[in-house]
Amino acid sequence: MGNGLILIGSAYVGGELVVSGLWAVLGLVAAYLGSRKQRRTLLVHSAVFATAAAVHGGLLTFAVDALIGPVSGAWRQPTVSVHLVLAAVAASMVVVASSRRRHELEWWFRLPLVALVVISAAGLCAEVVRLLASPSLFDIGSAAGLAMVRTGVVSVGTLVLAALATRLQIPELRWVVYPILFALGLKILIQDLPAGRPFSIAVAFLFYGAALIMSPRLLRTHDRPASQGDLTSGVEQVDAGHAPC
Repeated sequence: MGNGLILIGSAYVGGELVVSGLWAVLGLVAAYLGSRKQRRTLLVHSAVFATAAAVHGGLLTFAVDALIGPVSGAWRQPTVSVHLVLAAVAASMVVVASSRRRHELEWWFRLPLVALVVISAAGLCAEVVRLLASPSLFDIGSAAGLAMVRTGVVSVGTLVLAALATRLQIPELRWVVYPILFALGLKILIQDLPAGRPFSIAVAFLFYGAALIMSPRLLRTHDRPASQGDLTSGVEQVDAGHAPC
């Protein structure tokens, strides 16, 4: 109820930049206080403010256009509000993910971090696609090339999420890997195959195949060191138990 009143009231404060920036900052503050004080409701508030800022500030529109929009249509170019919201949401994600007591929360109170991860990952991948599609850097020049680059960027982004989930031991990152792979497979069927050419389709399948193979392996490596360590410690305990007094 309180979130709704704040969102409705602040919507009349100013333009897109002011309102989306205000909501993004409120989300960052809620993320910091919720992580520091272990206030579950503040974590939920952080995700709500971040999502509202991403919608109102144009970040989600920009991400959709860049990642899955029509390959022949015009994109919405990122504005200052898009970059501001992306930076604030990414900062909120880092703050919540770095909380040492986050693992004590029930799984449904860890969903706000999932929302922050999805928004941040979509925005960052969209920025990379925009840079690669820029004529000043690398002019794609065709619908087939753009579809190929989109698939490659999202595939690499998925591998990064899987690696970070294992390296930093953040289960919430693991939760989004397989849904992204499923959505990327649908995107290939719907967009890459109809618009693609033999070379672009082959490269897209190469990236997607690498993501399908490597992501589960990266996620499984999280359990191997612990099991080996438990086995080693168990052997040492047995040896200590049979040692002569």
